[in-house]
Amino acid sequence: MSPSTAGVDARRYTWCWSQAVWSFGAVLPMLAEDVDGAEADEQPGLLEYVCRLVGEYCAVAVHLVTAHPRPLPPTAVRAVTAVASVPDARLREVLTDLLYGTPAETDQLAPLAREAVRRTQDILGPVPVLIGEHDRVRALAQARDWVRLIELVGEGGGDYLPDVEGRRPASGA
Repeated sequence: MSPSTAGVDARRYTWCWSQAVWSFGAVLPMLAEDVDGAEADEQPGLLEYVCRLVGEYCAVAVHLVTAHPRPLPPTAVRAVTAVASVPDARLREVLTDLLYGTPAETDQLAPLAREAVRRTQDILGPVPVLIGEHDRVRALAQARDWVRLIELVGEGGGDYLPDVEGRRPASGA
């Protein structure tokens, strides 16, 4: 157990890590591909948008596993709150540049986004990759293990696992 998890109950720990891995971390490989595509196709507007999205997703994922916030702040202020709590100074600097850099610095955004994804994945460890067919099979196996853990700690799916028909449960369910 790392010092950041001391005093965090199992339910909060599991909820935060599952949110970080499945809601934010699993999207990073796809966003990284979008960065590469926007850069290759010389689409500066798309590149800027995707890089800022990378910054937000990386910041929130790291915030979840280091600060264990529950519930998450509203989407409008989530990135601001998350960046401020990132313990790795270099990652915090990269995320700040991605989120708040000026459009004139667009040529520097793609390398920063790649660094943010790499550093975030180093913190999160293996995350499910949902792009290729074989990757989806591995992701389903990981999902099964996460569901078992979530049920073990008494979360029972909470507000982030869909029901059988694929809908999210109503609040308070």
